[in-house]
Amino acid sequence: MRRYLAQGIPDELPPRYTTNPAVDHVPARKQVLTPAEKQLALRNALRYFPAAWHRELAAEFFRLL
Repeated sequence: MRRYLAQGIPDELPPRYTTNPAVDHVPARKQVLTPAEKQLALRNALRYFPAAWHRELAAEFFRLL
């Protein structure tokens, strides 16, 4: 695990992960964040990634909130 962490963030994003509809997944969580809190959460998460990736990652991160 330490070896992978030491490698840091890769130079490019891996292929997009798609869920398997035949497998049960975690149910949707209750929405407790306000729109402003969601925006802040996205900004906080994206600050660790290169700006060139923000558009793609923001959409995925928002979907997970």
